[in-house]
Order: sequence, then structure tokens, then C-alpha cells
Amino acid sequence: MPRPRYSVGGCVRRGPARHYIKPYDIAVTAALIVIKHYLPAVVVTSDGDDEKWADGRLVCMMACGYGEEFRLD
Repeated sequence: MPRPRYSVGGCVRRGPARHYIKPYDIAVTAALIVIKHYLPAVVVTSDGDDEKWADGRLVCMMACGYGEEFRLD
């Protein structure tokens, strides 16, 4: 049986992802931006476009002083 997976802009489910915006998406995108900042070898991809990451970048810029330059791999 396939394992559930998380997709930014999607939901946790088996099978094709549906594109719902979840309340935790901003926190998840911000966390991934922080991880990428400190571990540049980590590959970050998304089924959504770069625009869906704008709020996460804003949170990082306000809280950490970086994140504006983040782009998906």
C-alpha cells in the first residue's frame, strides 16, 4: 500500500493530490526555506508554482532576515 505524502498546496492522502490550501502550508514552506538555507544540498520541489511560496518567504524574511532569494529546485 502506498504511503501518504505531503505536497505543498496539496493534502495528505493516498492517490492523486488535491490542491487545497491548508493552514499549515505557510509554516511548512517557511520551514523548508530555513532547511534549504542551512543545508543547500537539500533539494526542494513542489507541485505548486513559486507564487505559492511567497508567504513562506515573507515569514522567513521577517523572522530570520533571509528567504527572499529562495526558489524551488
